Amino acid sequence: MIALLLTRWRLVAAGAAVLAVVALLVALQHEHAARAEAERRRAQAVAQAAAAAAQAALNQTAGAAAVQADARAVTVTTKGQEAAHAILSTSGADARLPDAVRAAWLAGIVGVRQPTGVAPAVLDHPGG
Repeated sequence: MIALLLTRWRLVAAGAAVLAVVALLVALQHEHAARAEAERRRAQAVAQAAAAAAQAALNQTAGAAAVQADARAVTVTTKGQEAAHAILSTSGADARLPDAVRAAWLAGIVGVRQPTGVAPAVLDHPGG
């Protein structure tokens, strides 16, 4: 009877040891999976932070360029209006321009309106 109890005890002990090993392996596998997931999330967060920083820098640069372009447009418009006022307020401003002067002026305007490297189109304005 004692031999039977000792055999059963050994079987129970061996079974418990096997269960403990299996539980340990499952716990290690779970810990490994959790660490891998945490590393993946950290890498994703780092990538998102880098992308956000790059976007912020791009927005700042683009914003500064837009402000600068707007300031240039205002300056050009203001100077154009001032020049037009100066021309119109001079004596004889209502007189017709000689054809050669008018043609040269229109050619200059076409040159200003055309982007660099584009052949100027003929500008034909009726009257005046």
